[in-house]
Amino acid sequence: MDKLKRYSDRVWQIGIFGSMLALYERRRNKALCQQYGFDSWHVGATFHARPYKKQAVRIANSLNPKTVVEIGCGLGDVIGRINASQNIGIDYDANVLNAASQLNKHCRFVEGSIYEIGAVLHRVNPGSIDILVMVNFLHSFTNEVLVDAMKSISDICRPAYLLVDMIYTSDLKFRNRHTLATFEYFGSIEDIIDCADGARKLVLVKLR
Repeated sequence: MDKLKRYSDRVWQIGIFGSMLALYERRRNKALCQQYGFDSWHVGATFHARPYKKQAVRIANSLNPKTVVEIGCGLGDVIGRINASQNIGIDYDANVLNAASQLNKHCRFVEGSIYEIGAVLHRVNPGSIDILVMVNFLHSFTNEVLVDAMKSISDICRPAYLLVDMIYTSDLKFRNRHTLATFEYFGSIEDIIDCADGARKLVLVKLR
């Protein structure tokens, strides 16, 4: 019964057409998972099944960026839909990046973790970054790790904006929950957007 309710709630959120697209993407991702061997949780976390991804893309595109970097890009659902001259996705999983490259040929994908992000960006040499995206990714890391990573990033390329999400429900099980105070440490809060999933808010931070 709970499973049926979750399914009906999801259909209500994304609509019949969105549900059909999400089903197609899930089947495609399952085939890619078998081909490339990435973590299976990526299979169901499709663009149309996760409304916050569409909202993140809309926010990023509203800023008319030239260079966008996404850390924790997975299959490239977000970075692949942002209209920019240079789209760079970073993830620790080489297998998922191989699949992402097949799906988003206009993007550049680079293997690396948040713990070595300064060295990764130095190697990529993106120049000035207009938007740094870290959505549905930060919750595996403590504030201390995030602060160190942002310092390393700023030392290399000084992003103009940071787009992150903030979880405010106990229904999603994450190891860490970051607050507005965490993000205010990096810059000024430009916007806070409630997500259609009712579980998180997207936070746009102006860094410079």
